[in-house]
Amino acid sequence: PALPLSNVVAPVTATIGGQMANVIFAGLTPGLVDLVQVNVQVPDGLVDGDYPVVISAGGVPSNSGLLRITNP
Repeated sequence: PALPLSNVVAPVTATIGGQMANVIFAGLTPGLVDLVQVNVQVPDGLVDGDYPVVISAGGVPSNSGLLRITNP
């Protein structure tokens, strides 16, 4: 359902380039089946480049993906 949003119950953390990233939302994506969405705030000070991203839920880390940062 779109409202109320369905939040992940386990603690969710994120790192980008080894730096902690603030998790703004972690939960099911409204309108899609079995898709968990995690919204994070990119830490300050990252310059242009590719950075590994790791999301952990309940202390279990995801595989690492890459996030490309391009500053305007």
